Amino acid sequence: MPSLTEIEGIGPSLAAACVKNNYRTIAKIAAAKPGELSTVPGISEKSAGQIIVSAKSLMPKPRIPATATKNKLRAVGPVKIRTKAVAARVPKKSSEKEEKMSAKDVKAKIKKLKKKIKNLKAEKKKILAKENKKSKKKKAKKSKK
Repeated sequence: MPSLTEIEGIGPSLAAACVKNNYRTIAKIAAAKPGELSTVPGISEKSAGQIIVSAKSLMPKPRIPATATKNKLRAVGPVKIRTKAVAARVPKKSSEKEEKMSAKDVKAKIKKLKKKIKNLKAEKKKILAKENKKSKKKKAKKSKK
Protein backbone atom coordinates (compact mmCIF):
# COMPACT_ATOMS: atom_id res chain seq x y z
CA MET A 1 0.00 0.00 0.00
CA PRO A 2 1.47 3.39 -0.97
CA SER A 3 2.45 5.77 1.81
CA LEU A 4 1.52 9.43 2.15
CA THR A 5 5.06 10.51 1.25
CA GLU A 6 4.50 9.24 -2.31
CA ILE A 7 2.05 12.08 -2.85
CA GLU A 8 3.75 14.97 -4.60
CA GLY A 9 4.18 17.84 -2.16
CA ILE A 10 4.08 15.76 1.01
CA GLY A 11 7.28 14.98 2.85
CA PRO A 12 7.78 13.01 6.09
CA SER A 13 6.93 15.90 8.44
CA LEU A 14 3.84 16.91 6.45
CA ALA A 15 2.74 13.26 6.33
CA ALA A 16 2.94 13.14 10.14
CA ALA A 17 0.84 16.31 10.37
CA CYS A 18 -1.75 14.76 8.02
CA VAL A 19 -1.96 11.64 10.20
CA LYS A 20 -2.48 13.81 13.30
CA ASN A 21 -5.39 15.54 11.53
CA ASN A 22 -7.03 12.21 10.59
CA TYR A 23 -5.82 12.06 6.96
CA ARG A 24 -4.17 8.67 7.29
CA THR A 25 -4.65 7.30 3.76
CA ILE A 26 -4.22 8.51 0.22
CA ALA A 27 -7.91 7.84 -0.36
CA LYS A 28 -8.91 10.25 2.45
CA ILE A 29 -6.66 12.95 1.02
CA ALA A 30 -7.99 12.35 -2.50
CA ALA A 31 -11.58 12.64 -1.24
CA ALA A 32 -10.92 15.84 0.73
CA LYS A 33 -11.73 19.35 -0.44
CA PRO A 34 -8.93 21.95 -0.59
CA GLY A 35 -10.53 23.97 2.22
CA GLU A 36 -10.66 20.93 4.51
CA LEU A 37 -7.11 19.82 3.74
CA SER A 38 -5.74 23.31 4.31
CA THR A 39 -6.60 22.92 8.01
CA VAL A 40 -3.51 20.70 8.29
CA PRO A 41 -0.57 22.85 9.50
CA GLY A 42 1.88 23.42 6.63
CA ILE A 43 -0.66 23.04 3.81
CA SER A 44 -2.04 26.15 2.13
CA GLU A 45 -5.29 26.12 0.19
CA LYS A 46 -3.36 26.43 -3.10
CA SER A 47 -1.02 23.55 -2.34
CA ALA A 48 -3.96 21.52 -0.98
CA GLY A 49 -5.49 21.47 -4.47
CA GLN A 50 -2.23 20.22 -5.98
CA ILE A 51 -1.84 17.57 -3.26
CA ILE A 52 -5.39 16.32 -3.85
CA VAL A 53 -4.77 16.02 -7.61
CA SER A 54 -1.55 14.11 -6.93
CA ALA A 55 -3.33 11.80 -4.46
CA LYS A 56 -6.08 11.09 -7.00
CA SER A 57 -3.48 10.12 -9.60
CA LEU A 58 -2.05 7.55 -7.16
CA MET A 59 -5.43 5.97 -6.52
CA PRO A 60 -5.97 2.59 -8.23
CA LYS A 61 -8.27 2.65 -11.24
CA PRO A 62 -11.76 1.24 -10.53
CA ARG A 63 -12.36 -2.26 -11.82
CA ILE A 64 -15.27 -3.02 -14.08
CA PRO A 65 -17.22 -6.00 -12.76
CA ALA A 66 -17.17 -9.09 -14.96
CA THR A 67 -20.97 -9.26 -14.84
CA ALA A 68 -21.37 -5.84 -16.44
CA THR A 69 -22.82 -5.98 -19.92
CA LYS A 70 -21.89 -3.79 -22.86
CA ASN A 71 -25.17 -1.90 -22.61
CA LYS A 72 -24.51 -0.89 -19.03
CA LEU A 73 -21.02 0.39 -19.81
CA ARG A 74 -21.94 2.49 -22.83
CA ALA A 75 -22.21 6.18 -22.20
CA VAL A 76 -22.88 6.91 -25.86
CA GLY A 77 -24.86 4.98 -28.45
CA PRO A 78 -23.07 2.90 -31.07
CA VAL A 79 -21.47 4.83 -33.91
CA LYS A 80 -22.00 3.68 -37.47
CA ILE A 81 -19.03 3.97 -39.74
CA ARG A 82 -19.55 4.14 -43.47
CA THR A 83 -16.99 2.46 -45.61
CA LYS A 84 -16.51 2.65 -49.34
CA ALA A 85 -16.15 -0.48 -51.35
CA VAL A 86 -12.74 -0.50 -53.00
CA ALA A 87 -11.99 -2.82 -55.86
CA ALA A 88 -8.71 -4.64 -55.49
CA ARG A 89 -6.30 -3.99 -58.32
CA VAL A 90 -4.54 -7.06 -59.57
CA PRO A 91 -1.31 -6.45 -61.44
CA LYS A 92 -1.35 -7.62 -65.03
CA LYS A 93 0.71 -10.64 -65.82
CA SER A 94 3.60 -9.83 -68.08
CA SER A 95 4.51 -12.05 -70.93
CA GLU A 96 7.40 -14.46 -70.65
CA LYS A 97 9.49 -12.29 -72.97
CA GLU A 98 9.21 -9.37 -70.53
CA GLU A 99 9.93 -11.51 -67.48
CA LYS A 100 12.93 -13.37 -68.82
CA MET A 101 15.68 -11.87 -70.86
CA SER A 102 17.14 -13.95 -73.61
CA ALA A 103 20.60 -15.38 -73.11
CA LYS A 104 22.01 -13.01 -75.76
CA ASP A 105 20.56 -9.98 -74.00
CA VAL A 106 22.01 -11.09 -70.67
CA LYS A 107 25.45 -11.61 -72.20
CA ALA A 108 25.30 -8.21 -73.92
CA LYS A 109 24.30 -6.51 -70.66
CA ILE A 110 27.13 -8.22 -68.78
CA LYS A 111 29.57 -7.17 -71.47
CA LYS A 112 28.44 -3.52 -71.19
CA LEU A 113 28.76 -3.59 -67.42
CA LYS A 114 32.26 -5.07 -67.58
CA LYS A 115 33.26 -2.34 -70.02
CA LYS A 116 31.86 0.30 -67.66
CA ILE A 117 33.80 -1.19 -64.75
CA LYS A 118 37.00 -1.20 -66.81
CA ASN A 119 36.52 2.49 -67.73
CA LEU A 120 35.86 3.40 -64.10
CA LYS A 121 39.00 1.62 -62.95
CA ALA A 122 41.06 3.46 -65.58
CA GLU A 123 39.56 6.77 -64.43
CA LYS A 124 40.38 5.91 -60.83
CA LYS A 125 44.02 5.24 -61.76
CA LYS A 126 44.26 8.63 -63.47
CA ILE A 127 42.85 10.42 -60.45
CA LEU A 128 45.20 8.60 -58.08
CA ALA A 129 48.17 9.43 -60.30
CA LYS A 130 47.25 13.14 -60.22
CA GLU A 131 46.90 12.98 -56.41
CA ASN A 132 50.35 11.37 -56.11
CA LYS A 133 51.92 14.08 -58.26
CA LYS A 134 50.34 16.82 -56.14
CA SER A 135 51.50 15.23 -52.89
CA LYS A 136 55.06 14.82 -54.26
CA LYS A 137 55.13 18.50 -55.24
CA LYS A 138 53.97 19.53 -51.77
CA LYS A 139 56.64 17.36 -50.15
CA ALA A 140 59.28 18.85 -52.43
CA LYS A 141 58.23 22.39 -51.52
CA LYS A 142 58.33 21.59 -47.81
CA SER A 143 61.79 20.04 -48.05
CA LYS A 144 63.18 23.13 -49.86
CA LYS A 145 61.98 25.42 -47.07
